[in-house]
Amino acid sequence: MEEYRRIKLISGTGQTVEIAEDADDYCLDQDGLDLGEAAGTHNMTQFIDLIGKHWDSTVLNPRDVSIIGWIIGPDLATIRKRKVVLDKAINPMYDVKLEYGDYALDFRPDSSVQFSPNWEENNGYMAKFQIQGTAPMPLFRLKDYNTFRQNVEKTSIFHFPLVIPKDTGVKFGYYPLESIRNMPNEGDVASGLEFTIKANVDTPNPTIVNETTGASIAFDYTLEAGDTLIINTELGNQYVTLLQGSQKTNAMKYLTLESDIDMTLALGFNKIIVYSDGHEANVDIQAKFSPRFLEVDGR
Repeated sequence: MEEYRRIKLISGTGQTVEIAEDADDYCLDQDGLDLGEAAGTHNMTQFIDLIGKHWDSTVLNPRDVSIIGWIIGPDLATIRKRKVVLDKAINPMYDVKLEYGDYALDFRPDSSVQFSPNWEENNGYMAKFQIQGTAPMPLFRLKDYNTFRQNVEKTSIFHFPLVIPKDTGVKFGYYPLESIRNMPNEGDVASGLEFTIKANVDTPNPTIVNETTGASIAFDYTLEAGDTLIINTELGNQYVTLLQGSQKTNAMKYLTLESDIDMTLALGFNKIIVYSDGHEANVDIQAKFSPRFLEVDGR
């Protein structure tokens, strides 16, 4: 049995519209879904001898989105009512989340909805429409984020009698291997993520390290019991927020100069560890992220 294509448009205006090839209200045209492509631009520098060029970087350009469909109804009043819903959803001032299968793409409409000017395609029983937009981030993501949670507790090995060797010192505690989480990135490119760290006890200078890439995010700050840090490293959306009860503070100022606020998950598995300077550190960790995909047809 042939599977009909369907999409869901979730607008920043609060409207949600489902468009499907087998729908009896908002019907997707058979050739009406064009999600464009992720086109790359290669930046290169001419070699001094004028033979060939040196590759510097590659930029993925915004993606064009086009949706053609039909509003169907038993009478003119129904057609008009459904037009209003679509008009409210497609507004160039607000982003639209397009869900297609298990994936999502955010785009901004280029204009309001375009309805056919021809009576044959726009009358009391049907109305052909077109939606055009631009996705500045051309990569798809999962519509539902993957979430990893882990409780990390530093284990003390402090005991009496205590003898501290002069040259080697002594180990006061260690982190169990369970504190290192293998986080998979099954997408097509490196992906940023959102960390949430909740301190169960006072936690001096919390630090996040991706042992796979070597990137780290460290704070010159002591979290008090109950404090929560939210760190987002997604491209174009980086922020650090400190929650203390109902108080919310921009915590970027507590980052060390060496911190990689653009930390990403490399392709494959990533070993992530969160630790602190203090003794008996105890924190709850949550990592939320979505792999990014160049194309999703056939997945």
